[in-house]
Amino acid sequence: MNIDHVAVLGATTGLGLALAAVTRDRGATIVGLLTRSAHVANARAAGIDPVLLDPRDPGIGRTLVAALSEVDAVVLAAGTGNGGTPPERSPAALLGAAAGAAGVRRAVVVSALFPDRATREDLGTDLDGYLAAKVDAEQRLGSLGWHVLRPATLVDRPGTGCAVVTAGGTPARDQVISRADCAELIWELLLHTPPSPVWGAAEGTSPIPGIFRA
Repeated sequence: MNIDHVAVLGATTGLGLALAAVTRDRGATIVGLLTRSAHVANARAAGIDPVLLDPRDPGIGRTLVAALSEVDAVVLAAGTGNGGTPPERSPAALLGAAAGAAGVRRAVVVSALFPDRATREDLGTDLDGYLAAKVDAEQRLGSLGWHVLRPATLVDRPGTGCAVVTAGGTPARDQVISRADCAELIWELLLHTPPSPVWGAAEGTSPIPGIFRA
């Protein structure tokens, strides 16, 4: 399948910018779904076509459907909240519904590490709400046929072009992966339809091209 247009919620995050670079290298266009006007200039500077959304707008669902009407794939690479947003108004719910209405079938949600309770105290007071929102996003979007990528801790360093992926897995807390390699993995998931809907990913030695078909 050819992918010519990709829409990304979280396009101006570190991972989103890495994905923008991968998308451009493949000759495709990236549409950035933005919720802050301050990010528009940065998006344009990175070669991203910005679409500004107002999360408070009751008609945001229709705006999203229009924004996705001509894209081939969609990626949720932003935070999914900390539990303070009603589930039906969460980024995952809104984006999942809009993608379905627009007929977009290639989709990836970037999830998170799921540490056991013994390691949670030093990870922030909002962690439980954050993880609950991630679980909701995985379940909600997974039920719609999205693929879920659970990367190890993201780091800023050059990509190696290699990784290790585990079907249904979650990386260990001490594992890492570069944002560049994570972006390449997202692209691979968009291109192919691996048998497992959920993948853990970390730095490794397997070449990323074709990694989900190995």
